[in-house]
Amino acid sequence: QYIPEEYQLEIFGISLSASEKFSAIGSNYQRILNYHSAHDIGHALEDYNLVGCSSFGVWNERSADSTLLVGRNFDFYVGDAFAENKIICFEKPTSGHAFMMITWGGMAGTVSGMNERGLTVTINAARSEIPGSARTPISILAREILQYASNIHEAYAIAEKREIFVSESILIGSTEDHKAAIIEKSPSRTALVMPNNNYIVCTNHFQSAEFSKDLLNIKDQQENASVYRYKRII
Repeated sequence: QYIPEEYQLEIFGISLSASEKFSAIGSNYQRILNYHSAHDIGHALEDYNLVGCSSFGVWNERSADSTLLVGRNFDFYVGDAFAENKIICFEKPTSGHAFMMITWGGMAGTVSGMNERGLTVTINAARSEIPGSARTPISILAREILQYASNIHEAYAIAEKREIFVSESILIGSTEDHKAAIIEKSPSRTALVMPNNNYIVCTNHFQSAEFSKDLLNIKDQQENASVYRYKRII
């Protein structure tokens, strides 16, 4: 019930071509559906700090030609296999905006992408408790924003209405707004970080006033390299 029906249908279509090699684990459809939570469960294992990412947006005098420029990096290594068989997928859905996304075989969600309206989405993990129940995987939420949002306000509205089971920062670049912003989302709250200058930087800790006293966020800043990477980018 936490996956929009159109994405359930897309995952079901993918499952028809999936290998039967792992049928002992579950049906093709159930396996691929649950694979979409792998990112979330992985970064909820907080003691490992495996899924650090850095991203930024610059515009006006901060970019060479004043246009909006967005970049992101995976700051972790989990073996060469992670870098193999990535897919740059161009999709024109029957509803919403045409878009491109970086994904992997069997994955309907995304971690990076841009739509035809010039809206970009990248996700950065934040410190979370171990999930206790099913909710919407963050890659599915990122895909929904990519497909249906035209600007920062619309992206925030989509993020706010979905329930997720881990914490995440979502960097939104918007051609319409000519700026980038960060949506910070936990299982219980959603916040919007708007830039004070012509740039914004996102690593793996929350920056909004709403999350400033969150104990997990404070611990995250003290124990991992998120603040160091943030300062290095600036």
